[in-house]
Amino acid sequence: MVEDTGGGNMILERLKLAGFEGYKHVEVEFSPGLNLITGRNSTGKTTLLDAVLFALYGEVPGVEKRMLVSRLATANNRLSVGLSVKLPNGRFEVWRTGVLYRKGGKENFRTEKTLLFVNEKAVPLAGEEDLRRKVSKLLGIGLKKFINLIYVRQGELTSILKPRKEDMDFILDINVLREVAEQLDEVRRILEKYEGRDVKTLVVTYREHELPRIEGYIASLNRQIAILEKEVTRLQEVLEKARSDDLKKLLLLIEKRDSYTTEISESRNRLQGILDGSNASNLQELRSLLDKAERDVKTCFKNVMELNKRKRKVQDLFDAENRRLNEAEANLKTASASTMEELETLLGETRDLLGKLQSEVVDTEEEYADILEARSSLAGKISSLRDEVKNHKRLLEEGVAECPTCGQKISPD
Repeated sequence: MVEDTGGGNMILERLKLAGFEGYKHVEVEFSPGLNLITGRNSTGKTTLLDAVLFALYGEVPGVEKRMLVSRLATANNRLSVGLSVKLPNGRFEVWRTGVLYRKGGKENFRTEKTLLFVNEKAVPLAGEEDLRRKVSKLLGIGLKKFINLIYVRQGELTSILKPRKEDMDFILDINVLREVAEQLDEVRRILEKYEGRDVKTLVVTYREHELPRIEGYIASLNRQIAILEKEVTRLQEVLEKARSDDLKKLLLLIEKRDSYTTEISESRNRLQGILDGSNASNLQELRSLLDKAERDVKTCFKNVMELNKRKRKVQDLFDAENRRLNEAEANLKTASASTMEELETLLGETRDLLGKLQSEVVDTEEEYADILEARSSLAGKISSLRDEVKNHKRLLEEGVAECPTCGQKISPD
């Protein structure tokens, strides 16, 4: 980092040249105060001033860089310039080296190395332009002002005594002020026009029309804000009440209501399933079917009782005939031949009767099994219907006055 070390009171301390214009090698020590360089024309006095300018800013106005390289045979097409400068708050030393080369048959100059030391410490550089910026910052003055204020070539002394107006404007930064003034005028013209319209007219229009409208809008917003503030206050009061025991009771009631609603919905679904299964369209028809089923059960029960009686009777007959058969078989074993024919005849008749009785027993048992199955099915339906009737009675007790499935009114009757 290069800091401004004072500038303004620059003192040259040492200049070293190698291969620069007519000099093969030279080192000049400057003494404090005034230094006078004398000699005949073309002996290199101005060259020393050019070397100072080249060392500081890397160029000499009006002279190509390749022409600064000495044409002496021992110069090897290279130049080197070093300058030490003392400032009020320190010193710096700058070095530049370059070389001539040919490209496409044309002679060119290339800078090989640049060095900068500030108070004997090396400063990193990013190239020639970076070195020029850092030197200008150290001196507090750029190339153009340096030429107009400090550096005067031979025959150009009158240009300082009688400078051109544009040069003085540049030195005094009047050009900058003029440019700023022009920019301010341009800004003023831009500000006076907005979207192609006169700003003053727009301001008057806004004051007379837009401003009252905006003020009315603001007043409306203020009224809305007041209403919202009241609403916020009301909601805060509601929130405070919500924290009391009344809220807990209300929440419990809501929970119970939701539970009853769920139960009613489930009962409604079960009832609808029963109605669908029983081909009943409403509760009244379902009750009629229930009554009919109960009557059918009673009838079936009566039939079962009668069948049981018939079964017992048939069983008694079967047992009696079986006993007779056993007696006949016993008698057959002890009876004579003539009696045997009679017993065989009787035995055949008895066997025929026994077969008929057995067939009747089988038919009676099958009929009895069917009746028992029908009775079981009817008993299940009756139990389910009774449960649903009980559920509807409970709903009636809870205050549900209308059937949630068929929509009929539910009454104690």
